[in-house]
Formats: sequence, C-alpha cells, structure tokens
Amino acid sequence: KSYAERGFIINVNSQLKRFEIHFDHTKVPSMIRGETTVEWLKNIERSDHTPETKVISLAEIIRDVNPVIQMKIKEYDIKYSVSFDLNIDEVRVDVNPIQISQVLINLINNSIYEIKEFKHKWIKVIISKNTFDTISIRVQDSGNGINKEIEEMLFEPLFTSKPQGEGTGLGLSICRKIIESHKGQLSYELFQEHTSFVFSLPTTL
Repeated sequence: KSYAERGFIINVNSQLKRFEIHFDHTKVPSMIRGETTVEWLKNIERSDHTPETKVISLAEIIRDVNPVIQMKIKEYDIKYSVSFDLNIDEVRVDVNPIQISQVLINLINNSIYEIKEFKHKWIKVIISKNTFDTISIRVQDSGNGINKEIEEMLFEPLFTSKPQGEGTGLGLSICRKIIESHKGQLSYELFQEHTSFVFSLPTTL
C-alpha cells in the first residue's frame, strides 16, 4: 500500500478530552506503528517530539495522495491539477511520509468540502522552491477566501466550520503541529484572490 493508504483520517464525533479533538474510533486503526492513536497524538503534542522519518522524493508523496482523493474529485466534478517549477522527482525531503500525506489529503478534502456546490470548482496543488533548502506546497481552491472571524480560529483545537457530524480530517491544529515537527510552517492566506493553505518543508542536500 502507499503511504497515503497506510495513513488514517480522524472523523469528528466523540470528544477526546486530553486534546479536545473529536474522533470516530471506528475509522481509526487501533495501532499506528505500535502506538495507540492517543499515544501518537500525545507524541505530536509534545514540544520536543521528533517524528520517525525517511528521505523520500516529493514526487512519491504526490503520487501516493492522488488515488486517495480522486474519488471525491470525480464525484463532485472538480478540476484538479498539480503544478511545479522544479523537478519533484529530484527533490528529496526527510519526512514521515504517512504524516505528510495525511496533511496534504486533509487540506485537499477541506477544499473539496467548501467548493463542492460551487459553479466553478477547481483545486490546484502548487509546488515551488522557496530557498535553496526549502520548498512550499500550496493547496489553492476556487473559493474566495475565509471570513475574518473564522480565519482567526482556523488553527485552534476543536474548531470546525462544518455542521455537527460532517467534520473530517486531522484538524488544522494537528496538521500545523505535524508540519512544525518537520521544521516547516503551515498557514492560511488569500492567494490571487482565492482560498489557499500553504506549508513549507526543508529539503535534503
């Protein structure tokens, strides 16, 4: 299986008080590399947490993610594209592939949810080089931005703009912690007048 397929989606349902995160435990594997879901999240929450990593090409992560999101993309007739200004087969990153795949899947799924009823529906994954040793991965969609009040709460634990029972994914607060544990950053911005989330990762020499 691909790294994305070996990952997991955490659905909003019952409250896990320690982290104030909602779970549908029926959809989360009981063990993750020998850890329970709670232990895995405790490790991410720790300020000194360093994920188990391996050096892998960025292209492999992108290829792994595509089959996972294609069903929803086709279901809602969304135009999906990946563009880059560098050779992603040659770009190597030292990451936990499952965690990075899940962050990317979560961002794309959020976009799908927000634009699925739009007349014009598209999602772009844009990969670019920031400096000689960092790259950025941007998930941009045809939405026209996020309400300022919601924007201020985006990365707070427990926050969701979705109706009860419809919130899915890791949650942006956990996504940010995962990226930060990889010495990167995750943020929201209005890019070319459209909704955009972007995260950075260091590359290996």
